[in-house]
Amino acid sequence: MSMTLHRLTSCSPTPLALYLKALGILRIVAEQADPNARGWWQDECFCLLANLNREELELFFLERYSPSPVFNPWGARSGFYVGSNENTSRMGLTEIESSDFPRLAAFHACIAAVRAEIKKHGGLKPESDNVK
Repeated sequence: MSMTLHRLTSCSPTPLALYLKALGILRIVAEQADPNARGWWQDECFCLLANLNREELELFFLERYSPSPVFNPWGARSGFYVGSNENTSRMGLTEIESSDFPRLAAFHACIAAVRAEIKKHGGLKPESDNVK
């Protein structure tokens, strides 16, 4: 398959947020769509070389991309503990858990693992940094 060069003009090397966005795009494409994908900055723009044409790259992000779960269960309002200040987060977790959307399978597994650890340690939110 032929490689396509994508010039991602909204991914410049500065500020840091745009730099990290470009690295995230490269990581996701390389892990989930094209292990031969390559990336670099040229003329203040991130260049992505991949075996996906423009339409295939767009469809990948719209239909196949599976986000990486990252949770901080001991942080403020994580949704894993009982309390009124966690209602919104709890609703988000419940929505993900009740979804049968295949792209969220890693989230289901991560939420289950976090819940199991919390239960194993008594189910209460840790109060001190040492306990966390």
